[in-house]
Amino acid sequence: MTPYDNNIILNHNFTEGLNSWHHNCCEAFLVPAGVESYVVVTNRKECWQGLEQDITNRVSIGSTYRVSAYVGVSGAVGVSSDVQATLRLEYRDSSTTYVFIGRKSVSKDCCEKLEGTFSLSSKPDRVVFYLEGPLPGVDLLIKSVVVTCSSSITCGCTNNRQGVVTITRKVSS
Repeated sequence: MTPYDNNIILNHNFTEGLNSWHHNCCEAFLVPAGVESYVVVTNRKECWQGLEQDITNRVSIGSTYRVSAYVGVSGAVGVSSDVQATLRLEYRDSSTTYVFIGRKSVSKDCCEKLEGTFSLSSKPDRVVFYLEGPLPGVDLLIKSVVVTCSSSITCGCTNNRQGVVTITRKVSS
């Protein structure tokens, strides 16, 4: 079993291009580099613009999830720039809320590991994971994203590589 077997993120290393991912008010393209492909998120006019994936059906209330993403920046960057992982929680009868997961200051053209955790105390109608930042005009580079359950309530996720993820929960003793 690899660390990726329980990953709730589909197409976590972009081997299927941008399948399962959506760019948020910007543009994104894949840079094929063999095993080490990565995505460039460009033409960003706001800090919040980035790459996102709907994970609504792959998360559970009360479970804690660990996030690990390899990210970078390119373009008009000073010494370094911040990249942030965020959850967007959409509720049918109220406003959208955001949950900060983690932030990493990265140097130009370097790949750094962004880490963080999150858990849900209630189930929104929609849960979207996304990577955002840096400043407008700076390209966001994303190599891979892994989100796994790390709480005492074990969440076993199996991805059948056709986009179907089965989630099972078992309370640890």
